[in-house]
Amino acid sequence: MVVLIVGAGVGGLASALLLARAGHSVRILERASALAEAGGGLQISPNGMKVLAHCGLDAAVLERGFLPESIEMRHGRSGELQAQFEIKHTAPKRWGASYVHIHRADLIDVLFNACSNHPNINIQMNTAVQTIESSEARCTVIDEHSQQYHADLLVGADGIHSVVRQFMHGDDRPRYTGHTAWRACIALADLKGPPPPPSACAWTGPGRHAVTTWLRGGQWVNFVGVVEDPQWKTESWRIKQPVDAAKAHFANWHPVIAGVLDSVDELYRWGLYDRAPLSHWHQGSAVLLGDAAHPMLPSAAQGAVQALEDAFVLADALAQFDDIGRALVVYESRRKPRATRVQKTSRQNAAMFHRKNALTQWLQFAPIKGISTFAPELFYRRYDWLYGG
Repeated sequence: MVVLIVGAGVGGLASALLLARAGHSVRILERASALAEAGGGLQISPNGMKVLAHCGLDAAVLERGFLPESIEMRHGRSGELQAQFEIKHTAPKRWGASYVHIHRADLIDVLFNACSNHPNINIQMNTAVQTIESSEARCTVIDEHSQQYHADLLVGADGIHSVVRQFMHGDDRPRYTGHTAWRACIALADLKGPPPPPSACAWTGPGRHAVTTWLRGGQWVNFVGVVEDPQWKTESWRIKQPVDAAKAHFANWHPVIAGVLDSVDELYRWGLYDRAPLSHWHQGSAVLLGDAAHPMLPSAAQGAVQALEDAFVLADALAQFDDIGRALVVYESRRKPRATRVQKTSRQNAAMFHRKNALTQWLQFAPIKGISTFAPELFYRRYDWLYGG
């Protein structure tokens, strides 16, 4: 089978590798001229690491990443520990794989190198898709230079502004959530303040929260700060902004957060948009995966992981059924309910982190602190459906 994949992100590269390993001929079309070091830190939970193991890349990811000691929540200003759940040793024992922090560029590099070295994969950069034609039996893609590409299957892995999704569903109307996100990566040696804990740490506060993680063997610190801002509407995550605005949003916060912001001159900032679940993920011989199919807020740290799951399930369905149409039906039926649930969980987490007053904060976090102290098994059980998937 000849497969055409639009997009060389996490989902596109993983699906290419899994399909090529199954014997299919794969061509990837990527708009960018080069895969620059864009994006920030990713949290790859055990469900994602198991997919990378199927790709034969788990050891490479572990070598480039960092194993956090725990998952934590702390009060943004005081730093008071609201909850802490050990994850470094629990994850492999309970869910069958590690919980890993890795820079997006490092994960892309691992996947890209594996694809580049596979004889069944051709990666074509600097190629923007303009037109798509798809029937049950064949698809044709035409790029900006009028070059035509024919394939038995078209995979739209081209992200939140997907051309393939637009072909299927037309222009969508995303809803601005009223939240914007700041992000930065800083070398630990350049940090002008105390380092964050070696954990996946969410710092909570009224109308805002921050997340700190460690990357690259603990040599780098990753920061994401999400704030409620009704004015900002730009969705792109490549826009740089002066750090002063971020400092104003996190004024009087814990020295860890202040130290991170003091260590940079500018940060990337992007608006967070929500989209309703799509009515269908496939049409003719074209199918969507990753953010093209189910964009989600970052509050559950599952965007990249769900793209990896998509890639695995799509390859598995195509291995089970010779009929592509049947395989795409099975893929969507297996993935859509789960991805929709993760989208909902992400929205719920965003609301939880931003409780506005002392009473609602106490009502939210006191039970979580109690579980953390006296019944951590309840936390692990709550995430069995996700991390054990």
